[in-house]
Amino acid sequence: EDEEGEDPLDAMISRTGCLAQHRELQECMAAHQDWRHCQPQVRAFGKCMAQRQHAQE
Repeated sequence: EDEEGEDPLDAMISRTGCLAQHRELQECMAAHQDWRHCQPQVRAFGKCMAQRQHAQE
């Protein structure tokens, strides 16, 4: 498998317009290894995804 290829999850999230929030959450999780320390990022990503889903309805 080509390691240079785009991650399918990143590609899917990129299409939602929430990639920046997702990356911030990933960086926080990598640093803290505990989602409880990343609640602002979790909320920001969730809010972005909810707005995107609501816009599609």
